[in-house]
Amino acid sequence: MYNANALRYEPGKRLIAYLNDAGGATREADPKRIFVIRADGTVVSRQSRNSHSHGSYGNLRLLPGDAIVVPEKLIVSGGLQKFANYAQIISGAAMTGAVLGTLLP
Repeated sequence: MYNANALRYEPGKRLIAYLNDAGGATREADPKRIFVIRADGTVVSRQSRNSHSHGSYGNLRLLPGDAIVVPEKLIVSGGLQKFANYAQIISGAAMTGAVLGTLLP
């Protein structure tokens, strides 16, 4: 995971620049599963970006209020895979709720 931070929005700044400003990845980070939660609640992941557009995911331009989520690597086996998938979904939903809670009075 990167260092948890709240960074000031800079117009035109790209995802990779924000990640670098946060200090880079630790050993526990899973950079292949990074996703962005937009201020409107939509989620942009590496997989969705590759299927809808061209270019590097790191070049994604962020918008005001976007939240970058860098999940931890999970070492799972067999039955724990479902638990890991559910935990990620719940985590994403909680983050979306937090972002919307800050935007909506």
